[in-house]
Amino acid sequence: MITRISGNNQSEDIISCLQTLYSTPKGSVPCDRDFGIDMSLQDLPINLSKAKLVAEITQATKKYEPRIQVDRVLFDIREDGELIMKVVVK
Repeated sequence: MITRISGNNQSEDIISCLQTLYSTPKGSVPCDRDFGIDMSLQDLPINLSKAKLVAEITQATKKYEPRIQVDRVLFDIREDGELIMKVVVK
């Protein structure tokens, strides 16, 4: 989940756009099948999934939200194996 972006007057709009981008399965938007994130990456082994998700997030953000840049993507693995992603942008 994206909560805030510092130093930007358009932060609420950017947050909304990123939440939409990151939660949309790639291939589900008619007329723009490249929009979103490849959700099948979640089924890969954790280390491979993390690496591919970083590339996917960075590429999608660059293409669809040029107002910001991905600084880094952090991961937290919960006890139940759920992978939680935090995207840091600038």
